[in-house]
Amino acid sequence: MTGRWTRRIGVGVAVLLALVGGVSCGDIEPEDDTDVQLDDSYGETAPGEMVNVEAGPFKMGSEAQDPSFSFDQPDQAGFTDERPRRIVTLSAFRIDRTEVTNAQYRACVADGACADPVLPASRTRPRYYIEGLYNDFPVVAVTWDQAAAYCAWAGKRLPTEAEWERAARGNTDTRAYPWGERDADCTLANIAVPIDEAVDDGTGDVDYDRVDNCKIDTTSVTDFAYAPSPAGALNMTGNVAEWVADFYASDYYDSVAHPDNRRNPTGPETGRRRVVRGGSFGSPAMTARVTFRESRLPTSHSTDIGFRCAADGE
Repeated sequence: MTGRWTRRIGVGVAVLLALVGGVSCGDIEPEDDTDVQLDDSYGETAPGEMVNVEAGPFKMGSEAQDPSFSFDQPDQAGFTDERPRRIVTLSAFRIDRTEVTNAQYRACVADGACADPVLPASRTRPRYYIEGLYNDFPVVAVTWDQAAAYCAWAGKRLPTEAEWERAARGNTDTRAYPWGERDADCTLANIAVPIDEAVDDGTGDVDYDRVDNCKIDTTSVTDFAYAPSPAGALNMTGNVAEWVADFYASDYYDSVAHPDNRRNPTGPETGRRRVVRGGSFGSPAMTARVTFRESRLPTSHSTDIGFRCAADGE
């Protein structure tokens, strides 16, 4: 197997991970200056199981914010760029049941079609991408271009933002989370939840600087299989946030500014940033809702962002 993370990994890289990847130096044990080989036991490799999503309309986005809104009641929320809620009609498509795993991504690297992740670490695991122990965990620290390259190699593509939300929400209601309206917690998703003391300020509002991560880091892409989306996709809330195909525009839901946003929308034609969806292990419930929109520079990478792929319907 080839890949730049088969080269020597020493103390210098550990320090780099601490500075760039958000991991404190105290979390990293110095590595011996010995050759490190990627684990060859891929586990499940590409293309990965997909679920079918039927053609038709669904309600995309959020309503205007409820006057009684508070951050501990996310079903009442709707940030400006999630509004207005509108009917969007999509053709049939397929989407990966799970996020793309380390093992699947390494197969693409071995085939010469993908470049290794920018970092081999996750939030707390310096050798996350390298060690076979995390084969079925989501690949992270990849740019938008790297995600798109993997999907192309697998004979797929990144989902559009509308496809992602349709797969996460379904078409029968306007649920806040893939499983429905039940509040998000650590039994349903790998997110961050407020610690008890964070709400005790006399107002009922939540200080999201004080949260308790459910698992602190990524977990297997098949965890929480009992809380799938209506389409049958897993972890569309939490674990890792996910790159999607679209450029980001804060006003894209405005049908006057963007009259083509109601039938198979693909986002603005140009832009500086790409959309990221779904929230991660570090996201509070508010930003792990299926309608929440985030954007990143396509050249950026993070230990809490991965992706899944989509394809046209058969």
